[in-house]
Amino acid sequence: MKKLKLILIFIVVTVLVYSGTWFYMAQRIDDYLTQYYTVDGPAEGIQFYGEKPVVSGFPFAPVVTYKDGFEKNNVLIYFDTLTISGFPIPSLPMMIEASGDIQLVNQNIKEKIKADKIDLKFIMPRYFPRSAQKQDIAQWQKDVGTVEIMGADFINSEVNIHGEGLLGLDQNLQLSGHLKTKTYGYE
Repeated sequence: MKKLKLILIFIVVTVLVYSGTWFYMAQRIDDYLTQYYTVDGPAEGIQFYGEKPVVSGFPFAPVVTYKDGFEKNNVLIYFDTLTISGFPIPSLPMMIEASGDIQLVNQNIKEKIKADKIDLKFIMPRYFPRSAQKQDIAQWQKDVGTVEIMGADFINSEVNIHGEGLLGLDQNLQLSGHLKTKTYGYE
């Protein structure tokens, strides 16, 4: 009887600690999203089309859901739904999924790319740059440099592309990667 009581106490304490940690992390994520959506993003020239993203998913990994799209420097990105899921803890996997009528419209060069689904699964690095300022990006490149891509999929009516590997920045802060890809369904 005493063992059963100890096991029940352990389970209750574990559930309480996990729940408290999950909701604390969700509140921190929500605080960051509010700051970025209302202050930092607009200061960087980003115009958001949808309502502020929401955090959900308890008791599983947090899921941030955003709808509609955004614009920066005359590049418009539309989608029905964008979700980011996973625990934002270094070395754990994260997933970004965009679905619905996805369109990337570059008004500067009059180009449009359409997709039905875009998925990206990656290992959370130690940290991401604090801002889009050159010094923060340079510091990230020096400290971290790459992100491990476990899987990336681009799917539309004409082609399916799947890739995995490493993606990062070189010494000149230019996009650099070592991705192994497979392409299906094109003529």
